[in-house]
Formats: sequence, structure tokens, C-alpha cells
Amino acid sequence: MRRGTRPAWRQAASTRNASATADSTRGTLDFHGCPPAVHQLLHGRPGPERFQVRGYVEEGTITTPYELLASDGVSRHDLAVTALGHLYGRASVTGDLATAHARHRDRLREEIRRTGTDPAEITEWTWQR
Repeated sequence: MRRGTRPAWRQAASTRNASATADSTRGTLDFHGCPPAVHQLLHGRPGPERFQVRGYVEEGTITTPYELLASDGVSRHDLAVTALGHLYGRASVTGDLATAHARHRDRLREEIRRTGTDPAEITEWTWQR
């Protein structure tokens, strides 16, 4: 490759990113690993602040699977609160719903601390058909 030329994959990426620069779409990534790894991939790309990356954070002691998710900010309740925060123009509705999810998460965590196990609503939960 000649010095100063860009590889084809780099040119294609810059073309894609040109349209994403004006894009204000926000996103949350629930990464099964350490969030800084994803932040490194986003570095230098347009609008990296649009993305929230959640994942494994090695801190403290964990008692149950749900507690691990909640302490890392990636429980279903945390992700719902984050998603609701991305919606524009419906703050009164989304704020109340986000608050309800956060309170429910907090109640579950209190129960886990008290009993040392995940409650049945977590362990026995299934998708409704």
C-alpha cells in the first residue's frame, strides 16, 4: 500500500461514519466483559458520548446472580431505566416508570441482602407467550 493511502475498509468506515456524525441516536451496550474494552473501540469515532456501556465491574462481594447484575448496573431494571432515559418528549411518563423500575430493583436488592438468595420472581421468571 502506498504511504498516505487509506485501506479500503478504513475508507468504507469513514463513509459510514459521515452519516452517523449528525445522528443523535443514543444507545446502551450491555457488554459481557469490562466496559473499557468497548470504550476503546468507540474512541476516535463520531459521537462516542452517545453510548453508555455497561458490563462487569470487579468490586465488592456478590451474593447472588441478580445482585451481580444489579451491582454492575445491567439488571433488567437498570436497563429499563436507561432505555426510558433515552426517550425524548415524554418525561412525565418515562420518569415515573423509570422511578418504579429503580424502586423495584432496590426492593429486590434489599430482599437479597436479607435472605441471601434471589427471590422467586427472579429465579422462576419466564417469557410470557
